[in-house]
Amino acid sequence: MVKMNGLETRTLKILRKIFPKEKIDCQIEDLPGRPDFAIMRLRLIIFVDGDFWHGGHQMRMLSLKHYAAADIAKAEFWHNKQKENKERDRRVNRELKELGYDVVRLKERKLNGYRPEIYIGQAVSNKLIKTSKKLRANTN
Repeated sequence: MVKMNGLETRTLKILRKIFPKEKIDCQIEDLPGRPDFAIMRLRLIIFVDGDFWHGGHQMRMLSLKHYAAADIAKAEFWHNKQKENKERDRRVNRELKELGYDVVRLKERKLNGYRPEIYIGQAVSNKLIKTSKKLRANTN
């Protein structure tokens, strides 16, 4: 989750471009996992997962071997912390799904890359397409 301090974030600005007619809520306290963004009419929840806390690619490069000379105890602590965060993410996803929400998890490193609006648009549209196919299959 990204700390937003009430400011208009780049991710929020991009979401507003993609969904110009939708109300986008930020940091929803009363839902599991306190999502970063929600488009309630679409029942769509969006998290922005930081690489450090969610074991992104920058942290994978820092293996336990890298830490061996410095402090193996700290390396094990952070490895376990990231593992727990990933398990919590899966649990929160299940809980939100049971409540009828679709969940999209955006990776921080991809938001900082070239054309983040394409990444966000693809992630969100892929989720909505999958959901609409499931709904059509259930009604037939």
